[in-house]
Amino acid sequence: MKRINPWAQFAKKQLVVFACLTLLSCISHANAQTFLLLDGYGTRTPHDDLPIYRMYEKHFGSKEEAVESHKKVLDMNGLDTALTDVNWEMDTPIFSSILCFESKKRVMVTFVTSNIDGGFSSVFMECKNEKFELFESDGYVFVHDPANKRNSND
Repeated sequence: MKRINPWAQFAKKQLVVFACLTLLSCISHANAQTFLLLDGYGTRTPHDDLPIYRMYEKHFGSKEEAVESHKKVLDMNGLDTALTDVNWEMDTPIFSSILCFESKKRVMVTFVTSNIDGGFSSVFMECKNEKFELFESDGYVFVHDPANKRNSND
């Protein structure tokens, strides 16, 4: 009985292309870093001048729900939420940044803040690790500044 090699059906060029595509797929999956999120976080790519690559946001009816969900996401990504500073008196109770990518040129800026609907939003933004202003709240201008250790979750 003669064994049939399934690869014998492909021409050499097709086999080389298939092998290259498989290799590229494996390399891209091996280098891909994921930031885990809970269900309900919407993804968008902002189209403004800020150095933001991607933004993940979820709206809540209360500050407590937003902070709880935000801390769950941080915990899912291996961050100690005991180090997360929450200022309950402020409209922006959490503001931090996390170096969670292989390249220190990217950072995840995270915050919980009041939204225009009267609730609160939990936001995670993948950004360039450079200084930029985000928004004003509670009489402060919230700025991501890599030189400022206060806004870090380390």
